[in-house]
Amino acid sequence: MLAAGHEVQFYTSPNLIDWEKRGRFSGGLVQPIWEVPDLFPLDMDGQTKWVLLVSVSAMAPAGGNGIQYFIGDFDGATFTADNPDQTLWLDYGSDDYAGTT
Repeated sequence: MLAAGHEVQFYTSPNLIDWEKRGRFSGGLVQPIWEVPDLFPLDMDGQTKWVLLVSVSAMAPAGGNGIQYFIGDFDGATFTADNPDQTLWLDYGSDDYAGTT
């Protein structure tokens, strides 16, 4: 997984040498460059949901850096957000950036 411009791209590899692009995701705030993506599962009421964190270098709610997040499903290649056009923020401060799990 890597951030490329205003999207996150998902790759797979059978041998860690040859990589194939399998999917992409873009949504929420797409104006600044996306960086430091992080994806992890979270159990909610017996159902697994996936959380995708994406840092942005500008335009956070308080100005400056921020981390937006999306909640949805991941099938190993494609992340599908429950609300792709909604921007959720991990923190409303002006300097929350590049957090990873």
